[in-house]
Amino acid sequence: MDTQKYKKLLYIHGFTTHPEHKHWTVEERTAHIKRFRPGSEPFNELLNHVELDKIENSQSYFVESPYPKSASHYRLVHENPNSSLEEGYFWVLEHLRVDRGFFDIIKITDSYASTEASAFWGNQQQRLGAQQGQAQGLLANIGKFVKELFQMVRELRIIDERLDAYENWQKSPSADVTLKSIFTDQVEGGTKNPQSVFGLAQSVGFTILPDIFFSTRVYDKNTLDQVIEGMHYNTNIKNVLRRKLYQFIVWKEQTHKELKNRRTFNIRYLHQHWAIIKLYMQWAKPYLKNVQRLQMQDGREDDPELISSFDNNLSEIEIIAKKPPVGANKAGKGGFYPVLVITFTFRTRPEMAVRKEYQQGPAHMGRLQMDFRSYSWTDEEIQNYKKMRDRETIELLGILDTHLNDVMDALGDDFQAYIDERIEEDKYEEEEKKKTTKQLITQLTGKGSALEPFTAVFGGFGEIFGSFVTLPKKKGKTKQINEAAKAKALGEAKSQLFLMWHIYKKAHRLLSW
Repeated sequence: MDTQKYKKLLYIHGFTTHPEHKHWTVEERTAHIKRFRPGSEPFNELLNHVELDKIENSQSYFVESPYPKSASHYRLVHENPNSSLEEGYFWVLEHLRVDRGFFDIIKITDSYASTEASAFWGNQQQRLGAQQGQAQGLLANIGKFVKELFQMVRELRIIDERLDAYENWQKSPSADVTLKSIFTDQVEGGTKNPQSVFGLAQSVGFTILPDIFFSTRVYDKNTLDQVIEGMHYNTNIKNVLRRKLYQFIVWKEQTHKELKNRRTFNIRYLHQHWAIIKLYMQWAKPYLKNVQRLQMQDGREDDPELISSFDNNLSEIEIIAKKPPVGANKAGKGGFYPVLVITFTFRTRPEMAVRKEYQQGPAHMGRLQMDFRSYSWTDEEIQNYKKMRDRETIELLGILDTHLNDVMDALGDDFQAYIDERIEEDKYEEEEKKKTTKQLITQLTGKGSALEPFTAVFGGFGEIFGSFVTLPKKKGKTKQINEAAKAKALGEAKSQLFLMWHIYKKAHRLLSW
């Protein structure tokens, strides 16, 4: 066992006796330990504050195990080559729930390793292939949607660039010239169209038309005639200029509306597209998790318990059982939970048999080893322990979340701005609905309403009881109270652990006293 590896994991997840570091967050402890080189004196000093649990592997021979130091520890080995060992696991599970009062049982580890020659291995590989196929299809769809995402953001950026000229049309002469250039080049066709501004400029008498068109700034159709009549040009020039400017203003107003509507639609579609990607991510995660669980446990290839030519299997199951917390507040939060950590290790010979449901499945027969440990943990410590045990699964599923973050970084700040804009629009629409509902309720229950006498009666009761009832003030818990609650929870965990271990032996006719 790599002692340093497990001590580092326990330190990161808060299982340390250091008086200051144990109150830090996981992120703070991770960043702190990364500052030191593994094997250096400061690194070893941090690990000295982590105590591992010890197991008696053989008579008077103790070795460290990858668990936090427990208050009490029992081991029970049950070997029966003719009966299923699944009964032992489910007996413990039901005894904890029904007889010992452990209301919440959490499965932490569920892994296996099997020899290549076993029928169980072939059965599991078929299921693994099906899960891998589902995950591959979902990940392919995610890649396709992500690729389309870049094109959608690029289109929105082009729309924003165009809208900038529209928004500043009346403020900036440069914006006016830019829009007129787009109008003459893309709408009229430039010099290729004889009736365009530049096409007419090639005719005698209209050479000055482009200069007048670009220098005349009119922002309203209603004032167009008034501005042109004040110019000192001939009638033909004025009529053509009037026509071109009118067409330009109408084009500007219509395309401005179209661009704004198109931008709104594209942002909504982008938000929907992003939601679909995240939905596919959520769909893919269970398949990836199943793939990992169906794969054989790493590091078991060199285990002497597994022989390739034998038909045998190694399984490991770990559960956490907890009782209601000691020293919790009225809301049921805080305090210390009496916690049992139970590890089941199966070395079995799976027998594939057809069951009543006409499905083929293995029955595990052989050796069952159970390790029972007792702790007194807070809810935060329980969650940190789960994270530590699930670190491989979290890293695997975190690849998808990292992929999302990488996509967001590649798309830039504009992408997040578009998503936030759509979220703000949804919030605004929701607030408007609430205001409308509130106004309707006010109309029904306000002054002059038929319900006013009834609402006034209930309001009076609230004022009367409010003057007599005084809410109790919350008092902070002292350190002594916390220590007493922790000691009480630990004593409860130790006694329950002994009773369960003792009763299991009696129920299965094992040696006990």
